[in-house]
Amino acid sequence: MDGAPAADIADAMASVARALQAEDDPQHTLQRMVDLSVTTVAGCEYAAVSLFTPAGIYTPAASDAIALQLDQIQYDTDQGPCLSAIRDRDMYVTGDLRAEHRWTTFAARATTESGIRSMLSLRLFVEGDTLGALNMYSRQPDAFDQSSVAVGRLFVAHAAIALSAATEHARSENRADRFQAQAGIAVVLQRSMLTTLPDLAPFAAVARYVPAAAEAEVGGDWYDALVLPSGDILLVVGDITGHDVSAATGMAQVRSTLRALAVNHDEAPADLLTRLDETLGRLGQDLIGTCLVVRLSHRDGQWWARVATAGHPAPLLIDGDGAAYVPMPYDILLGIARSAARTTTEVAFRPGSTLLLYTDGLVEHRNRGIADGMAALRDMAAELGTGDLDALCDTLVRRLAPHPTDDVCLLAVQLAGAAP
Repeated sequence: MDGAPAADIADAMASVARALQAEDDPQHTLQRMVDLSVTTVAGCEYAAVSLFTPAGIYTPAASDAIALQLDQIQYDTDQGPCLSAIRDRDMYVTGDLRAEHRWTTFAARATTESGIRSMLSLRLFVEGDTLGALNMYSRQPDAFDQSSVAVGRLFVAHAAIALSAATEHARSENRADRFQAQAGIAVVLQRSMLTTLPDLAPFAAVARYVPAAAEAEVGGDWYDALVLPSGDILLVVGDITGHDVSAATGMAQVRSTLRALAVNHDEAPADLLTRLDETLGRLGQDLIGTCLVVRLSHRDGQWWARVATAGHPAPLLIDGDGAAYVPMPYDILLGIARSAARTTTEVAFRPGSTLLLYTDGLVEHRNRGIADGMAALRDMAAELGTGDLDALCDTLVRRLAPHPTDDVCLLAVQLAGAAP
Protein backbone atom coordinates (compact mmCIF):
# COMPACT_ATOMS: atom_id res chain seq x y z
CA MET A 1 0.00 0.00 0.00
CA ASP A 2 2.97 2.26 -0.52
CA GLY A 3 1.74 5.78 -1.32
CA ALA A 4 -1.87 4.61 -1.37
CA PRO A 5 -4.64 7.24 -1.29
CA ALA A 6 -6.23 7.86 2.09
CA ALA A 7 -9.50 6.28 0.98
CA ASP A 8 -7.63 3.09 0.05
CA ILE A 9 -5.89 3.10 3.41
CA ALA A 10 -9.19 3.62 5.19
CA ASP A 11 -10.74 0.85 3.10
CA ALA A 12 -7.89 -1.50 4.01
CA MET A 13 -8.19 -0.66 7.69
CA ALA A 14 -11.93 -1.27 7.58
CA SER A 15 -11.28 -4.68 6.03
CA VAL A 16 -8.65 -5.43 8.65
CA ALA A 17 -11.02 -4.42 11.45
CA ARG A 18 -13.83 -6.58 10.09
CA ALA A 19 -11.56 -9.57 9.60
CA LEU A 20 -10.03 -9.35 13.06
CA GLN A 21 -13.31 -8.69 14.80
CA ALA A 22 -14.77 -11.80 13.16
CA GLU A 23 -12.49 -13.92 15.35
CA ASP A 24 -13.39 -14.58 18.98
CA ASP A 25 -10.56 -17.01 19.72
CA PRO A 26 -7.24 -15.41 20.75
CA GLN A 27 -5.09 -17.89 18.82
CA HIS A 28 -7.14 -17.45 15.64
CA THR A 29 -6.93 -13.68 16.08
CA LEU A 30 -3.14 -13.82 16.43
CA GLN A 31 -2.75 -15.93 13.30
CA ARG A 32 -5.10 -13.69 11.34
CA MET A 33 -3.11 -10.69 12.56
CA VAL A 34 0.21 -11.88 11.13
CA ASP A 35 -1.35 -13.10 7.89
CA LEU A 36 -3.11 -9.77 7.30
CA SER A 37 0.01 -7.74 8.09
CA VAL A 38 1.82 -9.38 5.17
CA THR A 39 -0.93 -8.37 2.75
CA THR A 40 -1.69 -4.95 4.26
CA VAL A 41 1.62 -3.26 5.17
CA ALA A 42 3.83 -2.36 2.21
CA GLY A 43 7.25 -4.03 2.34
CA CYS A 44 6.23 -6.79 4.73
CA GLU A 45 7.20 -10.27 3.48
CA TYR A 46 7.10 -12.15 6.80
CA ALA A 47 5.47 -11.39 10.12
CA ALA A 48 5.21 -12.73 13.65
CA VAL A 49 3.72 -11.55 16.91
CA SER A 50 5.57 -11.59 20.22
CA LEU A 51 3.42 -11.75 23.34
CA PHE A 52 4.56 -10.34 26.68
CA THR A 53 3.60 -12.43 29.72
CA PRO A 54 4.80 -12.61 33.34
CA ALA A 55 6.65 -15.81 32.38
CA GLY A 56 8.46 -14.16 29.49
CA ILE A 57 8.12 -13.27 25.80
CA TYR A 58 7.18 -15.87 23.20
CA THR A 59 5.81 -16.15 19.64
CA PRO A 60 2.34 -17.74 19.45
CA ALA A 61 1.78 -17.00 15.74
CA ALA A 62 3.91 -16.42 12.66
CA SER A 63 3.32 -16.18 8.93
CA ASP A 64 5.94 -18.86 8.28
CA ALA A 65 9.06 -20.56 9.62
CA ILE A 66 11.33 -17.65 8.66
CA ALA A 67 9.45 -15.18 10.86
CA LEU A 68 9.37 -17.69 13.69
CA GLN A 69 13.12 -18.22 13.36
CA LEU A 70 13.85 -14.48 13.42
CA ASP A 71 11.78 -13.98 16.56
CA GLN A 72 13.64 -16.85 18.21
CA ILE A 73 17.02 -15.30 17.34
CA GLN A 74 15.94 -12.18 19.19
CA TYR A 75 14.96 -14.23 22.24
CA ASP A 76 18.22 -16.21 22.10
CA THR A 77 20.38 -13.08 21.86
CA ASP A 78 18.13 -11.05 24.19
CA GLN A 79 18.19 -8.14 21.73
CA GLY A 80 16.39 -6.89 18.65
CA PRO A 81 13.66 -4.49 17.53
CA CYS A 82 10.73 -6.52 18.89
CA LEU A 83 12.24 -6.77 22.38
CA SER A 84 13.08 -3.06 22.33
CA ALA A 85 9.53 -2.19 21.21
CA ILE A 86 8.13 -4.11 24.18
CA ARG A 87 10.66 -2.91 26.75
CA ASP A 88 10.83 0.72 25.61
CA ARG A 89 7.09 0.94 24.83
CA ASP A 90 7.97 2.29 21.39
CA MET A 91 8.25 1.51 17.67
CA TYR A 92 11.46 0.52 15.88
CA VAL A 93 12.35 0.39 12.19
CA THR A 94 15.69 -0.63 10.72
CA GLY A 95 16.56 0.02 7.07
CA ASP A 96 19.45 -2.38 6.73
CA LEU A 97 20.45 -4.95 9.34
CA ARG A 98 23.92 -5.16 7.75
CA ALA A 99 24.56 -1.61 8.97
CA GLU A 100 22.62 -1.92 12.24
CA HIS A 101 24.55 -0.89 15.39
CA ARG A 102 21.80 -1.11 18.02
CA TRP A 103 21.44 -4.91 18.03
CA THR A 104 24.70 -6.12 16.53
CA THR A 105 24.58 -9.76 17.68
CA PHE A 106 21.00 -10.23 16.51
CA ALA A 107 21.65 -8.38 13.23
CA ALA A 108 24.66 -10.54 12.40
CA ARG A 109 22.76 -13.79 12.99
CA ALA A 110 19.59 -12.60 11.26
CA THR A 111 21.34 -11.57 8.06
CA THR A 112 23.56 -14.66 7.99
CA GLU A 113 20.87 -17.22 8.80
CA SER A 114 17.88 -15.76 6.94
CA GLY A 115 19.02 -13.01 4.58
CA ILE A 116 16.65 -10.50 6.21
CA ARG A 117 17.61 -6.85 5.63
CA SER A 118 14.72 -4.68 6.96
CA MET A 119 12.48 -4.81 10.01
CA LEU A 120 9.54 -2.94 11.49
CA SER A 121 8.47 -3.73 15.06
CA LEU A 122 5.38 -2.08 16.51
CA ARG A 123 4.25 -2.30 20.11
CA LEU A 124 0.82 -3.86 20.71
CA PHE A 125 -0.96 -2.13 23.57
CA VAL A 126 -4.40 -1.33 24.96
CA GLU A 127 -5.06 1.37 27.59
CA GLY A 128 -1.30 1.75 28.08
CA ASP A 129 -0.80 -1.96 28.86
CA THR A 130 1.75 -3.66 26.62
CA LEU A 131 0.46 -6.90 25.07
CA GLY A 132 3.54 -7.55 22.95
CA ALA A 133 4.85 -6.52 19.54
CA LEU A 134 4.06 -7.16 15.90
CA ASN A 135 7.25 -7.88 13.97
CA MET A 136 7.51 -7.42 10.21
CA TYR A 137 10.46 -8.56 8.10
CA SER A 138 11.74 -8.09 4.55
CA ARG A 139 14.68 -9.37 2.51
CA GLN A 140 14.90 -5.95 0.86
CA PRO A 141 16.79 -3.01 2.42
CA ASP A 142 14.74 0.07 3.35
CA ALA A 143 11.50 -1.83 2.76
CA PHE A 144 9.51 0.13 5.34
CA ASP A 145 9.04 3.81 4.49
CA GLN A 146 6.98 6.46 6.28
CA SER A 147 3.80 5.24 4.59
CA SER A 148 4.46 1.69 5.79
CA VAL A 149 5.00 2.92 9.31
CA ALA A 150 1.79 4.99 9.25
CA VAL A 151 -0.27 2.07 7.96
CA GLY A 152 1.47 -0.23 10.45
CA ARG A 153 0.51 2.01 13.35
CA LEU A 154 -3.15 1.96 12.28
CA PHE A 155 -2.96 -1.79 11.78
CA VAL A 156 -1.62 -2.55 15.27
CA ALA A 157 -4.24 -0.29 16.85
CA HIS A 158 -6.98 -2.47 15.33
CA ALA A 159 -5.01 -5.64 16.05
CA ALA A 160 -4.53 -4.85 19.74
CA ILE A 161 -8.21 -4.06 20.17
CA ALA A 162 -9.21 -7.29 18.40
CA LEU A 163 -6.80 -9.36 20.49
CA SER A 164 -8.07 -7.84 23.71
CA ALA A 165 -11.67 -8.41 22.58
CA ALA A 166 -10.97 -12.04 21.68
CA THR A 167 -9.33 -12.57 25.05
CA GLU A 168 -12.42 -11.16 26.75
CA HIS A 169 -14.60 -13.55 24.76
CA ALA A 170 -12.42 -16.53 25.63
CA ARG A 171 -12.80 -15.78 29.32
CA SER A 172 -16.60 -15.85 29.08
CA GLU A 173 -18.00 -19.31 29.87
CA ASN A 174 -21.73 -18.68 29.82
CA ARG A 175 -24.27 -16.21 28.52
CA ALA A 176 -24.10 -13.94 31.54
CA ASP A 177 -20.32 -13.82 31.31
CA ARG A 178 -20.60 -13.13 27.59
CA PHE A 179 -22.85 -10.13 28.31
CA GLN A 180 -20.30 -8.76 30.76
CA ALA A 181 -17.54 -9.38 28.23
CA GLN A 182 -19.42 -7.31 25.63
CA ALA A 183 -19.44 -4.38 28.04
CA GLY A 184 -15.75 -4.91 28.75
CA ILE A 185 -14.95 -5.03 25.05
CA ALA A 186 -16.76 -1.74 24.47
CA VAL A 187 -14.79 -0.11 27.28
CA VAL A 188 -11.49 -1.43 25.87
CA LEU A 189 -12.37 -0.18 22.40
CA GLN A 190 -13.23 3.27 23.65
CA ARG A 191 -10.37 3.73 26.10
CA SER A 192 -7.82 2.56 23.53
CA MET A 193 -8.77 5.49 21.29
CA LEU A 194 -8.24 8.09 24.04
CA THR A 195 -4.50 8.40 23.55
CA THR A 196 -1.98 10.72 25.17
CA LEU A 197 -1.98 14.11 23.46
CA PRO A 198 1.05 14.93 21.28
CA ASP A 199 3.19 18.04 21.69
CA LEU A 200 1.12 20.87 20.19
CA ALA A 201 3.55 23.74 20.85
CA PRO A 202 3.02 26.68 21.05
CA PHE A 203 -0.31 25.48 22.42
CA ALA A 204 -0.79 23.83 25.79
CA ALA A 205 -3.38 21.07 25.66
CA VAL A 206 -5.39 19.11 28.21
CA ALA A 207 -7.96 16.38 27.66
CA ARG A 208 -10.44 14.73 29.97
CA TYR A 209 -12.57 11.65 29.54
CA VAL A 210 -15.16 10.97 32.24
CA PRO A 211 -17.18 7.74 31.85
CA ALA A 212 -20.90 7.73 32.50
CA ALA A 213 -22.25 6.65 35.86
CA ALA A 214 -21.94 2.95 36.64
CA GLU A 215 -25.53 2.13 35.70
CA ALA A 216 -25.18 3.58 32.20
CA GLU A 217 -23.58 1.86 29.21
CA VAL A 218 -20.42 2.96 27.43
CA GLY A 219 -20.91 5.30 24.46
CA GLY A 220 -19.03 6.41 21.37
CA ASP A 221 -17.37 9.64 22.57
CA TRP A 222 -13.79 10.46 21.62
CA TYR A 223 -11.26 13.25 21.32
CA ASP A 224 -8.13 13.48 19.16
CA ALA A 225 -5.33 15.86 18.28
CA LEU A 226 -2.54 15.58 15.72
CA VAL A 227 0.04 17.70 13.95
CA LEU A 228 -0.52 17.64 10.18
CA PRO A 229 2.28 17.42 7.58
CA SER A 230 1.78 21.15 6.87
CA GLY A 231 2.50 22.00 10.53
CA ASP A 232 -1.13 22.89 11.20
CA ILE A 233 -2.81 21.31 14.22
CA LEU A 234 -6.02 19.32 13.98
CA LEU A 235 -8.38 18.99 16.95
CA VAL A 236 -11.37 16.64 16.96
CA VAL A 237 -14.19 15.65 19.29
CA GLY A 238 -17.10 13.45 18.34
CA ASP A 239 -19.88 11.18 19.51
CA ILE A 240 -21.20 8.12 17.65
CA THR A 241 -24.83 7.30 18.46
CA GLY A 242 -25.38 4.28 20.68
CA HIS A 243 -24.22 2.77 23.95
CA ASP A 244 -22.77 -0.63 23.13
CA VAL A 245 -19.97 -2.45 21.36
CA SER A 246 -21.19 -1.22 17.97
CA ALA A 247 -20.97 2.42 19.10
CA ALA A 248 -17.44 1.93 20.43
CA THR A 249 -16.42 0.03 17.28
CA GLY A 250 -17.95 2.71 15.07
CA MET A 251 -16.12 5.39 17.00
CA ALA A 252 -12.80 3.57 16.50
CA GLN A 253 -13.46 3.28 12.77
CA VAL A 254 -14.44 6.95 12.38
CA ARG A 255 -11.40 8.11 14.33
CA SER A 256 -8.95 6.01 12.29
CA THR A 257 -10.56 7.00 8.99
CA LEU A 258 -10.54 10.70 9.88
CA ARG A 259 -6.87 10.51 10.84
CA ALA A 260 -5.93 8.88 7.53
CA LEU A 261 -7.91 11.41 5.52
CA ALA A 262 -6.55 14.41 7.43
CA VAL A 263 -2.93 13.38 6.94
CA ASN A 264 -3.38 12.79 3.21
CA HIS A 265 -5.68 15.70 2.27
CA ASP A 266 -4.73 19.31 2.95
CA GLU A 267 -8.24 20.77 3.11
CA ALA A 268 -10.58 22.88 5.21
CA PRO A 269 -12.46 21.23 8.10
CA ALA A 270 -15.82 21.35 6.28
CA ASP A 271 -14.39 19.55 3.26
CA LEU A 272 -12.67 17.03 5.52
CA LEU A 273 -15.96 16.21 7.27
CA THR A 274 -17.75 15.70 3.95
CA ARG A 275 -14.92 13.50 2.68
CA LEU A 276 -15.13 11.51 5.92
CA ASP A 277 -18.89 11.05 5.53
CA GLU A 278 -18.52 9.90 1.92
CA THR A 279 -15.68 7.51 2.77
CA LEU A 280 -17.63 5.95 5.63
CA GLY A 281 -20.52 5.41 3.23
CA ARG A 282 -18.28 3.69 0.68
CA LEU A 283 -16.94 1.45 3.45
CA GLY A 284 -20.45 0.42 4.42
CA GLN A 285 -20.33 2.04 7.85
CA ASP A 286 -23.99 2.37 8.82
CA LEU A 287 -23.66 4.78 11.72
CA ILE A 288 -24.86 8.20 12.80
CA GLY A 289 -22.88 10.61 14.91
CA THR A 290 -21.63 14.12 15.49
CA CYS A 291 -18.12 15.45 14.95
CA LEU A 292 -16.37 18.78 15.40
CA VAL A 293 -13.12 19.53 13.58
CA VAL A 294 -10.84 22.48 14.33
CA ARG A 295 -7.73 23.29 12.28
CA LEU A 296 -5.23 25.70 13.84
CA SER A 297 -3.04 27.55 11.33
CA HIS A 298 -0.40 30.28 11.63
CA ARG A 299 -0.81 32.95 8.97
CA ASP A 300 0.01 36.66 8.66
CA GLY A 301 1.79 36.70 12.00
CA GLN A 302 -0.99 35.15 14.08
CA TRP A 303 -2.90 31.94 14.73
CA TRP A 304 -6.32 31.22 13.28
CA ALA A 305 -8.89 28.55 14.10
CA ARG A 306 -10.94 27.15 11.25
CA VAL A 307 -13.94 25.24 12.55
CA ALA A 308 -16.62 22.98 11.05
CA THR A 309 -19.21 20.72 12.59
CA ALA A 310 -21.30 17.72 11.67
CA GLY A 311 -24.12 18.35 14.13
CA HIS A 312 -21.79 18.83 17.11
CA PRO A 313 -22.02 21.72 19.63
CA ALA A 314 -19.82 24.72 18.81
CA PRO A 315 -16.49 25.16 20.63
CA LEU A 316 -16.16 27.78 23.36
CA LEU A 317 -13.52 30.52 23.03
CA ILE A 318 -12.35 31.94 26.36
CA ASP A 319 -10.23 35.10 26.63
CA GLY A 320 -9.75 38.14 28.81
CA ASP A 321 -13.15 39.51 27.76
CA GLY A 322 -15.08 36.44 28.85
CA ALA A 323 -16.34 33.41 26.95
CA ALA A 324 -18.33 33.04 23.73
CA TYR A 325 -19.24 30.21 21.41
CA VAL A 326 -17.74 30.33 17.93
CA PRO A 327 -20.63 31.58 15.72
CA MET A 328 -21.18 28.82 13.19
CA PRO A 329 -23.97 26.78 11.57
CA TYR A 330 -24.87 23.36 12.97
CA ASP A 331 -24.39 21.38 9.78
CA ILE A 332 -25.83 17.92 9.24
CA LEU A 333 -24.73 14.90 11.28
CA LEU A 334 -22.52 12.14 9.90
CA GLY A 335 -24.47 9.33 8.27
CA ILE A 336 -27.53 11.29 7.13
CA ALA A 337 -26.59 12.75 3.73
CA ARG A 338 -23.15 11.51 2.78
CA SER A 339 -22.23 14.26 0.28
CA ALA A 340 -23.78 17.19 2.15
CA ALA A 341 -21.70 20.35 2.03
CA ARG A 342 -20.67 21.92 5.32
CA THR A 343 -19.34 25.34 6.28
CA THR A 344 -15.93 26.31 7.62
CA THR A 345 -15.88 29.26 10.04
CA GLU A 346 -12.63 31.06 10.86
CA VAL A 347 -11.82 33.04 14.02
CA ALA A 348 -8.61 34.59 15.33
CA PHE A 349 -6.86 32.65 18.10
CA ARG A 350 -5.00 35.24 20.16
CA PRO A 351 -2.24 34.61 22.74
CA GLY A 352 -3.61 33.66 26.14
CA SER A 353 -6.95 32.52 24.73
CA THR A 354 -8.37 29.05 25.34
CA LEU A 355 -10.51 26.99 22.98
CA LEU A 356 -12.70 24.33 24.60
CA LEU A 357 -14.12 21.36 22.68
CA TYR A 358 -16.50 19.00 24.47
CA THR A 359 -19.18 16.36 23.98
CA ASP A 360 -22.81 16.80 24.96
CA GLY A 361 -22.47 14.76 28.15
CA LEU A 362 -21.01 17.90 29.73
CA VAL A 363 -23.99 20.14 28.98
CA GLU A 364 -27.04 17.93 28.52
CA HIS A 365 -28.75 16.03 31.33
CA ARG A 366 -32.17 14.56 32.07
CA ASN A 367 -33.20 17.61 34.09
CA ARG A 368 -31.50 20.23 31.93
CA GLY A 369 -31.73 20.87 28.21
CA ILE A 370 -28.66 21.41 26.06
CA ALA A 371 -29.34 25.15 25.60
CA ASP A 372 -29.40 25.73 29.36
CA GLY A 373 -26.35 23.53 29.76
CA MET A 374 -24.37 25.46 27.15
CA ALA A 375 -25.33 28.75 28.82
CA ALA A 376 -24.12 27.40 32.16
CA LEU A 377 -20.86 26.25 30.56
CA ARG A 378 -20.28 29.65 28.97
CA ASP A 379 -20.94 31.55 32.19
CA MET A 380 -18.81 29.23 34.29
CA ALA A 381 -15.91 29.33 31.83
CA ALA A 382 -16.06 33.14 31.80
CA GLU A 383 -15.91 33.11 35.58
CA LEU A 384 -12.94 30.73 35.69
CA GLY A 385 -11.01 32.58 32.98
CA THR A 386 -7.98 31.47 30.97
CA GLY A 387 -5.74 30.24 33.76
CA ASP A 388 -4.61 26.69 34.45
CA LEU A 389 -6.11 24.25 31.92
CA ASP A 390 -6.17 21.30 34.29
CA ALA A 391 -8.05 23.29 36.89
CA LEU A 392 -10.44 24.64 34.26
CA CYS A 393 -11.39 21.18 32.94
CA ASP A 394 -11.62 19.57 36.36
CA THR A 395 -13.81 22.36 37.73
CA LEU A 396 -16.14 22.31 34.73
CA VAL A 397 -16.65 18.56 35.02
CA ARG A 398 -17.12 18.70 38.79
CA ARG A 399 -19.72 21.47 38.63
CA LEU A 400 -21.56 20.64 35.42
CA ALA A 401 -21.45 16.83 35.36
CA PRO A 402 -20.70 15.48 38.83
CA HIS A 403 -22.65 12.25 38.10
CA PRO A 404 -22.81 12.06 34.29
CA THR A 405 -25.43 9.88 32.66
CA ASP A 406 -23.51 10.09 29.38
CA ASP A 407 -19.78 9.97 28.73
CA VAL A 408 -17.99 13.33 28.82
CA CYS A 409 -15.00 14.32 26.68
CA LEU A 410 -13.21 17.66 26.91
CA LEU A 411 -10.28 18.94 24.88
CA ALA A 412 -8.88 22.35 25.83
CA VAL A 413 -6.03 24.16 24.05
CA GLN A 414 -4.44 27.44 25.10
CA LEU A 415 -2.07 29.62 23.09
CA ALA A 416 0.97 30.77 25.03
CA GLY A 417 1.03 34.45 25.97
CA ALA A 418 -1.03 36.94 27.93
CA ALA A 419 -4.79 36.96 27.46
CA PRO A 420 -6.03 39.95 25.44
